[in-house]
Amino acid sequence: FRRVLFRSREARSSAHNQIRQAISPFLSSAVGPRWLIHEETKAAQTGLILRRVPIELVPISPSGPSTGDGPPAFRDLGNWQPDWILVSDTRRRIAIVDLCRPADTCPDKLATAGIRKQRKYEPLVSALGHYTAHGWVVHVFPWVVGLRGFIDTAHIGALLDFLEIPKPRLREAVERSEIGRAHV
Repeated sequence: FRRVLFRSREARSSAHNQIRQAISPFLSSAVGPRWLIHEETKAAQTGLILRRVPIELVPISPSGPSTGDGPPAFRDLGNWQPDWILVSDTRRRIAIVDLCRPADTCPDKLATAGIRKQRKYEPLVSALGHYTAHGWVVHVFPWVVGLRGFIDTAHIGALLDFLEIPKPRLREAVERSEIGRAHV
């Protein structure tokens, strides 16, 4: 049974990575030199200033460094690794982007998966509180591509707006998602 679960997880990871690899060139060309893109990089390795966050803000996850004795009061999120973190010093913006592949048997599952992904990474927004305290905007954007190929264009469109990518490029973003999915 474990072998089947491992193979299933391995297949999901492979499919996820193929889609991510199809989207990455689009993001690079669309934002150009205005944004620094960290792909598959642990938050601590981005050079960004991270604060530890209160444990109650962090969903149940593997334990991390804590302060003091007894139950941990704070969590260090330096090991968190969304698919992309995009940073613009000139625009004073940080986009945390993570790809998710939910079942898409009904349309509301895509939106629900996107909301879950945003909630998952909200603690990272808190960890980047140094930036928000200095007027930066930090936001989480899910890139949702369903298992059967349905794509949540609302979240992708919001990301493109945040990155100041012209709306006509939304179609290209969706096509890149479809190309990545087609190779799965």
